[in-house]
Amino acid sequence: SSNTVSTDSKGAGSFRDNSNNVFNFVATRTNIYQLASGAFTSRKASLTGAADDFWTFTQFGEYVIASNGVDQPQYYLMGTSTNFADLSSIATGNPVFRVSGVVRDFLVTGNITNATNRIQWSGINDITTWSGKQADQQDLPGSGGQVVAITSGEVGYVFRQNQIIRMDYVGGATVFRLSVISPNRGAVYGRTVCQD
Repeated sequence: SSNTVSTDSKGAGSFRDNSNNVFNFVATRTNIYQLASGAFTSRKASLTGAADDFWTFTQFGEYVIASNGVDQPQYYLMGTSTNFADLSSIATGNPVFRVSGVVRDFLVTGNITNATNRIQWSGINDITTWSGKQADQQDLPGSGGQVVAITSGEVGYVFRQNQIIRMDYVGGATVFRLSVISPNRGAVYGRTVCQD
């Protein structure tokens, strides 16, 4: 690039929209930048994460969702948005979360403010709905610790510090069946989880 971001990166992501256009983002403690045409441009400023907070980027359809567990989660609609905006401007009742993934047709979030062992998911195929349309939440019991990572796919895996849980969509009133597949092993740090 012809310039640099203001300080150390706290997370990054590269995404492709339905028209095959690529969008590259990087976040620092206080800003989210887009790398386009060989230069970094600020797409959101005045964020308040601490020095040890990191950003998670997740693609949900044409949306890029960014979160650090401190500031209101941000969204960017590829091909339409110029800057990131608060998710709460298009959603009602969304949580402030540290990590996220897409399981089937749901945005699944984890490590919620004041509930680090909680996962919460949006309405089916709808990030603007957090009540109804099968949206729900679950506090994960036991001594597994904080939720530190969520993988995306037809089946989701929730990594806690000392536990791995499988999420299977079953629909109905249950929505997801949660199965502990590793009761004593997890990921102490979420940034160590890599989906392949």
